[in-house]
Amino acid sequence: MRDVTITSARIRNEARAFGLCGGAALSANTLSILYYGTSWVELVTTLHVTFAVAVVFYFVYAAGRGVIGVVRNLLKQKRENGER
Repeated sequence: MRDVTITSARIRNEARAFGLCGGAALSANTLSILYYGTSWVELVTTLHVTFAVAVVFYFVYAAGRGVIGVVRNLLKQKRENGER
């Protein structure tokens, strides 16, 4: 079996992407607090829900990235085979 090597650049890129997903979830929580006029304590008390939403955002991002990769790979194979 071959060893799988994950580079530090890849880890940083994924951490940055998850950080952006976490920021988006926190922003959505902040906007909902402003919209519904609830207490700011909810930023802390719903942190577990915010984390769960960030994980969902990350999985959606990863799935979209996977679909784009598959489509690119199929188009690349089609081009290499001379098909149009």
